Amino acid sequence: MARHEASASAAGVDFHLPEEILAVIPTDPYEQLDVARKITSMAIASRVSRLEAYAARLRRDLADRDRNEADLRARLAAALDENVSSPVAVILPMSVVLRPVLSFLPSDPWCAGETGEGEGLARRYGQEAG
Repeated sequence: MARHEASASAAGVDFHLPEEILAVIPTDPYEQLDVARKITSMAIASRVSRLEAYAARLRRDLADRDRNEADLRARLAAALDENVSSPVAVILPMSVVLRPVLSFLPSDPWCAGETGEGEGLARRYGQEAG
């Protein structure tokens, strides 16, 4: 322990390391570099294993979402096939969706519009209004 303090104070550098660490650090600079390399290797290996676990979890989540999407697409296709046979079943949900949109249109779409300016739909499409 006195060897570390003597070499550190001789160089004029104080690393503020705990006594427990100073007791196990080798005095040879090349041995210190070897210990540092081993510590770095362990830290990198730990980080890589955490990232690999995270990537595996993301892949698993993606596979779950792909399965859910395939299930929803199959259910949608089945619902559309079922609804195509019944036009009323298609029109009623569409009216619920379109009701807020239709509320912004004038009551008579064949007239010139709410302001009275511009062409009405009848004139625009070459038909007679009324």
